[in-house]
Formats: sequence, C-alpha cells, structure tokens
Amino acid sequence: LSDILRIVLAINKKFVILLDEFEDIANLSTSNALAYGKAFRRFIDENIPNLKIIISCVRDAYAMFQENTGIFSGKSYMALVDRINFPRIELTGLSEKEVKSFIKDFISKNYKGDIHEIITEDAILAILREATDRYGGSPRGIIIICHRIFNEALKRKIWPISKEMVEEICQTQL
Repeated sequence: LSDILRIVLAINKKFVILLDEFEDIANLSTSNALAYGKAFRRFIDENIPNLKIIISCVRDAYAMFQENTGIFSGKSYMALVDRINFPRIELTGLSEKEVKSFIKDFISKNYKGDIHEIITEDAILAILREATDRYGGSPRGIIIICHRIFNEALKRKIWPISKEMVEEICQTQL
C-alpha cells in the first residue's frame, strides 16, 4: 500500500485516506484486531510525505481504544495507540437551523413541493429533540428517526407529519 500511495502522490502531490468508524475494529477477533493494529502502526511509521490520514470514531469507543477497555478490551495494540494520539476534532450535534435544512434536503430528494405539506415545524423540532436525546443530535440519528417516521406516514397515509406522530413513533418504535 505504501508503494502504491507513493506512486499516487508522485502524480497528485496530496492524498487523504479516511478511515471511517474506527470503532468497528472492536468487532474483529482479538488476534485480527491486534494484527490490524500492528499493520496500521507499520503503515503510519512509513511517514509518507503529503499523505494525510483522517480517522473517525465515536468518542466513547476512542477512549476505550486508548485504555484497552470495554469493546476494545485485549484488542488495542498499545504501540498504535501512541501513534494515533494526535489532534482531534470533536463533532457536535446539529443545531435547530441545521436540522431544518437537513430534513428539507432529505425530503426534497423525492418531493418538490412545500416542505410543510409533508411535515410540520413542530414535528421537525420533535425530531431534533429525539435525535438530541437518543443520538446526541447526529445526522445519523436524524436519518434513523426520519426513516421510521416517513415509513410510518407512508403506511398510514397521514400528511403532514405532526409533532404528536413523531412522539408516538419515537416512543413505540425506537
């Protein structure tokens, strides 16, 4: 991989690797997780110029990885822990304005009319509350809630989606 990346970098000058959901390493067997950790450590130690590596991970899982506890118990390769202890950016949940925009974008992929014909303003705020309480306001949490709610609205043929419907579905189906 290092040799291939050096060829790519000779042509493109810069390259970014995104390692998404790093916590999934914990799903591997202990021997595979440790082998992965060792291989990743060797890769980092190649120190390839102009290569950037971005790792995304849930905060709690990252702490467990660093401490070799929880889902990472016995699966953290401590020499790798030392190598990936670099600057972190913590993402926060979406704001009310961002959630409204997110849901509008979510709906507009399939519906070109007024968003309020599909969902009320109060329902959007109820989704924000549920997503914040359950998922820290993450886009993934909003998507999970929206899928449940929109699927139920399609089944029931109830439009626009109301705050009460959001609360009912979140209490019974999530």
